[in-house]
Amino acid sequence: KDLIFSRLRELLRRKAEPDWRGEEIGRPASPSCHHARILLAEDNAINQKVARRIIEKIGHHVDAVADGREALAAIEQRPYDLILMDVQMPVMDGIEATSRIREFEKGREERIPIIAMTAHALGGDKERCLAAGMDDYIAKPIRPDHLAGLIARHLPSQTDRRKEGSPVADAAVFDLACLHSRLDEDSSFYQEMITLFESDFPAKLAHMKQALGSDNLRNLIQIAHALKGAAANLEARRIGRIARYIEQSAADRDHGKIKNLLNELSLEFERFTTEAGRSLAEAATLDSSPYNMIPNR
Repeated sequence: KDLIFSRLRELLRRKAEPDWRGEEIGRPASPSCHHARILLAEDNAINQKVARRIIEKIGHHVDAVADGREALAAIEQRPYDLILMDVQMPVMDGIEATSRIREFEKGREERIPIIAMTAHALGGDKERCLAAGMDDYIAKPIRPDHLAGLIARHLPSQTDRRKEGSPVADAAVFDLACLHSRLDEDSSFYQEMITLFESDFPAKLAHMKQALGSDNLRNLIQIAHALKGAAANLEARRIGRIARYIEQSAADRDHGKIKNLLNELSLEFERFTTEAGRSLAEAATLDSSPYNMIPNR
């Protein structure tokens, strides 16, 4: 592993997770959703075929796997907008798979919505799913209108997606206040992490360009995914957002969009180095406990 990413995983970690469950369960369905990429984890061949057909008729793309372990492998290969997870599966059940996904997501910007599929429409079973980190659940046999409503509820609307169309829209270049509120370290720690990030970035960018040129999109996805996680830990939000778009575009094999995003990423890195240097210099001019004046968010 490269030094920057191993160090960031070791030293930078979130101190708390947002309480998102209550917000997700009660959110009203969006009137229209984009054509999402959905991962379906279901071991029963007939149930899998039925669920796939319903999802495709709604207008989404579907990848299907037969157990939780295969689901974990799938999300490491490409990004998904939503997961439909059967609760009872061989090898690894949906509860354990969801717990592992949520553990993996700690410290990252993204959180994949997971909808449980269960034959047990009981209150206790629903609570068990939510406790594992699932966002919602649907009882089998699946009703198409019910599944369509749940998918719409947990996916961004077309309006939200258009707002995200510009990779840097509404995102901070570098948020030192948020970084400090999360980690509560001194300036030397932040400077060490930023120096590691800045020293490693040019090679990462070069490797992504090489991967694009050789059509090695799988490798490009892996590099972009690692960059996205490092940027999220440093609160380099614009870089993280662009990396996420590169990851998605590579999964969709959109070479032209990837090229444009790599150019934007290079420019955004220059903005980051300038902003990070300015923010740390300003903080260093304060008292011996300079970050006490930085507001928590």
